[in-house]
Amino acid sequence: MKNENDGERLVLERNEHWDPKTDEERKAYPDRIDVKSGLDEAVINQRLATSSGADSAAVTTDTNLGPAELAQIGSDKALAARVGTGHFGFTNYIAFNPKVKPFDNPKVRQAISYAVNRTSVVNAAGGSALAEPATTFLPEQKAFGFTPYDHFPAGKTGDPEKARQLLKEAGFPNGLTVTLLHSTAQNRTTSPEIATAVQEALGKAGITVKLDGQEPNSFNEKRWSVKDAPASSSPAGAPTGRPAARSSRRSSTDARSSPTAPTTTTRS
Repeated sequence: MKNENDGERLVLERNEHWDPKTDEERKAYPDRIDVKSGLDEAVINQRLATSSGADSAAVTTDTNLGPAELAQIGSDKALAARVGTGHFGFTNYIAFNPKVKPFDNPKVRQAISYAVNRTSVVNAAGGSALAEPATTFLPEQKAFGFTPYDHFPAGKTGDPEKARQLLKEAGFPNGLTVTLLHSTAQNRTTSPEIATAVQEALGKAGITVKLDGQEPNSFNEKRWSVKDAPASSSPAGAPTGRPAARSSRRSSTDARSSPTAPTTTTRS
């Protein structure tokens, strides 16, 4: 295995000592696998769709189609046949560090949850064909044990007045300023469009949001840092947050916490 630029590129080559007699599960068909990370999703989707040169034998592990790609496959039956669709359990949310002020105050976290406009977040994620509002972490499917509930009922467009009331009770009658860490990658989950939608919604509740956009690798490093990431937009898996939306993802399949605030669920 060869590692370039701290995981930006991995080249896996056949192990000459591997013996198929000792491993009945894995067939080890390819002689070489070239893994490249850090590419923009739009670039990956375009290369898979074009399917030329080395890309004709390429696959992607977790790349989603956006509005532009959906329009493209709508008019290309051959390309549509290579796209897998489904409703997967992936909830995006705002993550807080509850040990950092002002997020150590539960009422501040509750205020943010009431302030989020989930409809604007869904629109920023690509619309109802790609996402839906979320108030829980479980996807809306029986197989996942989904039970509808909403601890902070603010409707699909948020409740800025309720948020202002909670801020006042928390000791911030004149509002407050926070920083939101997000990725610059156009991934429709932690991207600038999502961050801007959250920024605008919280602003109506008296919460000034300073956006801190970072390239993907730096974003991932900072959002796991107790010191550097007091709040961030995150996909499922981060330690703290409040749900905002579930994604309804559509993905190319060939050649190609502590208190939290859910925002969207992705349809896949």
